[in-house]
Amino acid sequence: MSTKQAILFDTKKGWTERLSHEWLKEHRLIPIKPVHKTANYLRYRLQEPDEKHYRYRIINFGHGVHAVIGFRKD
Repeated sequence: MSTKQAILFDTKKGWTERLSHEWLKEHRLIPIKPVHKTANYLRYRLQEPDEKHYRYRIINFGHGVHAVIGFRKD
């Protein structure tokens, strides 16, 4: 079983807050916190991390969109 923990948008690929909000809405994803801006990414957390039960990997969706996916450890 897997879970989506966060979605990241690469600002160097042209992603803005407005565009990333539209993408999230189109894909019916609702962040639990305001956007976290880094030097290269806009990060939207969908769930709190649970490192006790999940291990995490980043999946590239293409076009500067990435997902942090959690996979159960057991």
